[in-house]
Amino acid sequence: ELKETVDYKAGKLPRVLLEEFAESAKRESDVEIGAVITWNENTGAYALLRSKSNHATSGSLDYELPALDPGVHIIVDCHSHSHHAAYFSHVDDKDDQHAVKFAFVVGHCNTDKPSIASRLCVRGVFKKLAWKLYEN
Repeated sequence: ELKETVDYKAGKLPRVLLEEFAESAKRESDVEIGAVITWNENTGAYALLRSKSNHATSGSLDYELPALDPGVHIIVDCHSHSHHAAYFSHVDDKDDQHAVKFAFVVGHCNTDKPSIASRLCVRGVFKKLAWKLYEN
C-alpha cells in the first residue's frame, strides 16, 4: 500500500508577517497584490516575499511567485481582494489544487477592519481555518 504523508516542520508561523502583508494590501488597496511567506529549512528563518504582478486590478491579479533558493519553502500563499470581501474563488481552487500550503486572503483593504479568509490546502483538499489577523 502506498501512502502520501505531509510533515510540517516549520514551527509556529509569525503573525507579524500576516499583519505586514495586510498593511501592504491596505497601502495598495486600489489593486490586488500577492506575496508568499517562506521558511528556510537551513536557518529556520521566515520571510515575506512579494509576488511579481503582471497585471493587477481591483478585481483580479495575474502574478508570478518569487524564485526560491534551495531549502526555502512556501508556507503561506497570500493575496488581497482590494475593496472586495476575502474569500476563495474558483480560480483560487484551481490554482491550489495540487499544492500543500496555507492560503491567506485579505479583503476590504480600504477599511480599518479588513476581512480575511484562510485555509489549509493539501492536494485538492481544502480545510477552512479560523485565523485572526490581529489580537483584538
